[in-house]
Amino acid sequence: GKTALSLEYAKAGKNASIINADASAVYKNFSILTAQPSATQRLQFPHLMFEIAEVVEDFSVAKWLEMVHEILESVEGEKIIVGGTCMYVYLLINGLVEMEKIDEALRKEATTKFEEVGYEVFLQEVLKQDPLSARDRQRLINNYCLLKQTGKSFTDWQKQPKKFALPKESYNLVKVMPPREDVYQNCNVRFEKMLEEGAIEEIERAIKIYGKGSSFKKIIGAGEIKDYLEGIL
Repeated sequence: GKTALSLEYAKAGKNASIINADASAVYKNFSILTAQPSATQRLQFPHLMFEIAEVVEDFSVAKWLEMVHEILESVEGEKIIVGGTCMYVYLLINGLVEMEKIDEALRKEATTKFEEVGYEVFLQEVLKQDPLSARDRQRLINNYCLLKQTGKSFTDWQKQPKKFALPKESYNLVKVMPPREDVYQNCNVRFEKMLEEGAIEEIERAIKIYGKGSSFKKIIGAGEIKDYLEGIL
C-alpha cells in the first residue's frame, strides 16, 4: 500500500518527514475508515497533515495547499508526500487559481433552484454562459454561483495566474498504478478488515461527538455506515 511505500522511501531518505495528501485522512476521529498510520509507524518518522481538521468544518484543497507549502518551506530534510487524492497532488504540482469564496446564502439559493428546476434545465442555463462547464451536480452549482457572484465563469477563472505550483526540478513523482481488478479486490478485503477493527463503533462515537444531524460523506464508507445505524439502509 501507499503507507508502506512511503515508509520505505522515508527509510532510504535523509531526515525524512511524511506528508498526507489524502483528502479523508486530514479528518480527526475516523482513524479506522481513513486507514491512518499506526502509532508505531508514526514513531518512526514525523507524519504531518494527518488528523488536523474536524469533519464538520470547511476544509478546502486551497487550505491544504497553503499548509503544505508552509511545511515544505519550514521543515528540514526530505519530504515524502503520499496519498490517494489525485486532485491534491495535481494542484500541488500545477498550482491553483484562487477564486472568490462563494457566499453560503447564494449556494443555498442555487442548490434549491437546482432541485426545483431539475438537472437539464439548470445545466442549460449554465452552459449558455460557460459552454465548457463541468457537468456534475456540485461543480454546476459552484459555476452558477461564480457567475452570479462575480460575473465570471469557472472557465474564465481558470485563465487567471495560478499560485502554489511546485518548480518541476523540486520533486520526483512516483505513480502507483495497480490493475483495476486488484484495486477492487483490495477495497473489498480492506473494508471487511475495517469492520473487524471497529468501523461501526467508530461511527457510533462520531455521531456522539458531532451529533446525529452531521454529515460524514467526506469519509468514504462513513455515510453508509451512519445510514445503516440510523435504519436508512
